[in-house]
Amino acid sequence: MGKRKTSSSFLAGLSFFTLLLLCLSLPRLEAATRTRVLVLPFKNLSRNEKLDWLGEGIAAGLIRYIEPAGGVAVISREQLQRRIRPSDIRQLRVSEPEEARKLARLLEAQWVIIGSYRQEQDKQRKDEVFVIARLLKADADDPPILLRGVRGQLKHLFNWQRQIAIKLFDTLGVQLDPFASHFLETTPTDSILAYEYYHHSWEPFFKGEDEKALRWCRKAMITDRRYEAPLQRMAIIYERLGQLEEAVKMYLAIQKLWQESNRVAGMRELHDKLGELYLKLGQYNHAMKSFQRSLEMLKAKEDLGIFLKDLSDTYGKIAFTHARKKEFVNAVKYYEKVLEVQKQIGDDKVIAATRLKIGDIYYRKGLPESAIKAYRKAFKFWKKTGDEQGLALTYNKLGLAYSQKKKRKKALKNFSRALELAEQLQNKRLIAQIYKDMAGLRLAELRYSQATEAYEKALALAEEVGERRLLVDIYKGLGKVYRRRNKNQQALEYLQK
Repeated sequence: MGKRKTSSSFLAGLSFFTLLLLCLSLPRLEAATRTRVLVLPFKNLSRNEKLDWLGEGIAAGLIRYIEPAGGVAVISREQLQRRIRPSDIRQLRVSEPEEARKLARLLEAQWVIIGSYRQEQDKQRKDEVFVIARLLKADADDPPILLRGVRGQLKHLFNWQRQIAIKLFDTLGVQLDPFASHFLETTPTDSILAYEYYHHSWEPFFKGEDEKALRWCRKAMITDRRYEAPLQRMAIIYERLGQLEEAVKMYLAIQKLWQESNRVAGMRELHDKLGELYLKLGQYNHAMKSFQRSLEMLKAKEDLGIFLKDLSDTYGKIAFTHARKKEFVNAVKYYEKVLEVQKQIGDDKVIAATRLKIGDIYYRKGLPESAIKAYRKAFKFWKKTGDEQGLALTYNKLGLAYSQKKKRKKALKNFSRALELAEQLQNKRLIAQIYKDMAGLRLAELRYSQATEAYEKALALAEEVGERRLLVDIYKGLGKVYRRRNKNQQALEYLQK
């Protein structure tokens, strides 16, 4: 195997929902001069449903070639899902120009790429696919601009994506720096065999056949140990299988390759991802180190719009990690930093949610008065946004805080308001939570019959929605009730559950 030219293009085959995870943050133009482009999944025009996975695959790889250019800002999957649910995206006729333009305008994109593909019906060309990509201007009804129409075997897909990206840059007049130009000219691996193995993982990966995809990725990785794409895909698969420790190993292997090549692009997102996995694993010290490294690298970003959102998210993750470590003073400190950033962004729902988290910390510290003040501030923002679920949740937390303060009439009043709103919303999970918290109040008042009744209502709903953590708390509560009523056998049964 020859010496690798570069490893920069390993991301060409990533799934569409992971696009934001490891974006290549090469030096960029100022935000005001960057053209915003939305790339939508390509439409399958053939009768072969087995090729449905390819629509997102083409779009995902295409974005990986567009993103590093510097003059183009690609709308991420995350930004798309903030506005529209994935199920709704699939129902939209996004391959139709007018629908695509509406979606692009909603996401404040100037241009949108749509496309389609079909498997050839000719027996002599049955292994070939025809792919076509078009560019639309979001705020005009101009005819679509043809970016590329290609026919051939799927093994040439990387090359097709490069050709489409180059035509896009030429159409938009984007000047590429030497590194970006070199990126477009390279291949993911110098090993044809490694590439073929990795290519075989595409279809099972997008179809959710994880074990099959893992086998192909392992073969690719063994063939070329510096080929990053299979490492990335294996990390994603391990994470969705719940094998978080294996996912961490894959990301650490990628990190090692990047460090050996002195690569900086994408490293912040990698630290962020590792931090999230460490949090889930309960490894809080490792999580904190990863988030702090992410924060250091984030402050060097130039795109202010992206910078503020990511800065808020990173501060929030650091605050959450401090809270998990019971470092409450530092947790509040970083949540206050979130609020400072959000005042510039103006996202009232995030401000309300952050106020709730600050209140929760004071509640955990046994400072109900401070908790109540924080909850009331959150309440104002929920009311401003008209978010009834947020209001119901805040009423419930106020009930807990007043209960902790021994103001039981006020506690019950807030619990009742929370329950009324939750029932209107038909939010069974929240209703169960409120009944459980009301039961705790009745237990503190030594009203065992009312506590039992509330716990049983909570139990029925929690079992219905399959909320395991809530079930544990309810079982503990019922165990306490029966123990205080000297019904030790029933208490033991619930505590064992």
